[in-house]
Amino acid sequence: MSKSNVIAFTGLKGGTGVSSLAVLFCNEISETHKVLLIDTDIQQSCIIIRERDLKLFPSEKPKYPIA
Repeated sequence: MSKSNVIAFTGLKGGTGVSSLAVLFCNEISETHKVLLIDTDIQQSCIIIRERDLKLFPSEKPKYPIA
């Protein structure tokens, strides 16, 4: 059985770049690891970033799911 790791990015104050950091981190590690990004922010910033990227780069397939 393979080992799984959980990495959490949290912040108490809005506008600190936590969602952007999480997306950038997942983009980087998805090259060598399986990734699932869970966006628990009420604003769903990670999902909005993904939707924007899919519109800007329609030929790119997402490397990991966002839930």
